[in-house]
Amino acid sequence: MKIFYAVVLTSFTFFLFSCDKAANGSFDVKAGNIPADNIQIWDNQFFPSIDSVALGASVCFVNTTNSAHTLISDDVFSVKTPTIFPDSIYTFKIKTIGTYRYHCIEHPSISGVIIMRP
Repeated sequence: MKIFYAVVLTSFTFFLFSCDKAANGSFDVKAGNIPADNIQIWDNQFFPSIDSVALGASVCFVNTTNSAHTLISDDVFSVKTPTIFPDSIYTFKIKTIGTYRYHCIEHPSISGVIIMRP
């Protein structure tokens, strides 16, 4: 397990950041205070399903469903989120340019792509 973490940490550095000054945690969908510039988990899909993000920008996953979701990259090493509960967000940064395909562990048919560009 230590080797797994060493590979992840040396290849990719993730930083937890807030999105629109909302801390990782809850928001109120009905009040309309969902952070801007995000990937929404919505109606059994990611929206947008392909997102191009400038290197250094935060990637925010916003769960607007009634189900919990855990996201993992298809290569299993690049991205793995904690469980994102309904009406919650998870925000991080990827510090390496590349294309990252990911899916929901609980719902494998839900998938998306993050393209980190210069």
